[in-house]
Amino acid sequence: MKIGAFRNGNLTGFKVWAPLRKNIELYVVHPHEILIPLEKDSGGYWSVVLDDLPETIRYYYRLDNDRDR
Repeated sequence: MKIGAFRNGNLTGFKVWAPLRKNIELYVVHPHEILIPLEKDSGGYWSVVLDDLPETIRYYYRLDNDRDR
């Protein structure tokens, strides 16, 4: 999986490298608000793949429960 956000058909993936973070969530703010946790792998990469997200979403990454980026 690439770093950043990508689409492949109906799937949308998100991946970031943040080995020192304890928690990262995808904070979708449009078309509705939702927090989606990313999973950390052994190399310090956090990722999630979601099905059927609209192409027009707006999102941030929430780092350690309090910092939106």
